Amino acid sequence: MDEKLYGADFRNVSLKERFALRRKISRFAVMTRHYPVSREIEKEIMRDFLKSPGTDMHYMVTYQADAPQSAAAWVMTPAYSDWNSMETRMYPVNQYFQSAARDEALLKDVPVQKANDAYKTGLSIVYDLEGVHIYIRAEDPDVADARLGKKKSREFEMFIRPGPDSVYNWFYLSDVPECPDTGGTVEWSSPGRDHKMTYDYLRKDGCFTETGYAFHVLIPWEMYAGKLPSPDRQWTLGCMGNGMTLNGNVHELSRALKIDFQFSPETLIAIQKNTALKAYYAYKKYSTSPYEMIQIWESDTDIGDPDFYQEKLESLIQELDEAGERLEKTEESAEIDEIYRKYVPLWQNIRYEAADRRVHYLRDRFLGR
Repeated sequence: MDEKLYGADFRNVSLKERFALRRKISRFAVMTRHYPVSREIEKEIMRDFLKSPGTDMHYMVTYQADAPQSAAAWVMTPAYSDWNSMETRMYPVNQYFQSAARDEALLKDVPVQKANDAYKTGLSIVYDLEGVHIYIRAEDPDVADARLGKKKSREFEMFIRPGPDSVYNWFYLSDVPECPDTGGTVEWSSPGRDHKMTYDYLRKDGCFTETGYAFHVLIPWEMYAGKLPSPDRQWTLGCMGNGMTLNGNVHELSRALKIDFQFSPETLIAIQKNTALKAYYAYKKYSTSPYEMIQIWESDTDIGDPDFYQEKLESLIQELDEAGERLEKTEESAEIDEIYRKYVPLWQNIRYEAADRRVHYLRDRFLGR
């Protein structure tokens, strides 16, 4: 293409100029709906002009019994000062999506930007029976101004994806120390059996430190109960903030950090039982509440439907209750695993299961099919 664009002397044209013209032609092709042309140009740009993105970065998540439950608690541990155990492969980033400056910084002949130590950032990730704990240490020489309210505290934009077949959950860390759930509440899928809403489960907090900030995120196992990490299910993590990035722009899934887990058989069973008990007790709270539909259908002859309950729900509720009672008593690994796989999806999704049965019941009753 270069020879057609510039003639025989195309090698005297800088990489930056050649890149800029290609991008201009590519965008014009999109405007005129010549999408195959744009795709071919973008493939050439990725192949011949931009640095290869780091797509195989791994971090080993370790087990820590009773991991710190907040950023402030983590700051008090030796791990807060142990940069060597953290993921620190972050680099400066232009945070404006699709900007020319950001793309030009990735050209092959542009030196790699070096991180400013004054804003050094690291992630420490551990797991316990409750879930996956992500801790972030972010240095900031201007933190005193944030403490006084003169400037906003540093922000991080993150995502977690429990496998390539899953929709990722996206969230913000901002406004230390409260870190409220006011930003990043967009969900990329509707809530349902397969997708849990981020802030129904995820917990986060932050605190000021003498030299910057610390953040803590808890991803409870029940958020991804059917998607626990395994050799066949690679979890990935993205993080951008403090003027740095771990994986390009936060939504660049192919450049995300791969987080690896090693579970002992005993630890995995303990996680399964702990998670299953939480699902069972949440189900029991719902199914026995007089203000929720299970009890209304069963007992309320005015707005409920005892016939529906008896025909479609009674045996299911009895089975789920008996499975929970078995779980409370057993310490057998095989039985815990069997209950976990069969009943956790039903306990967690009892509303959806009951609603589906209601739809079929009404369809059969009123439409005869």
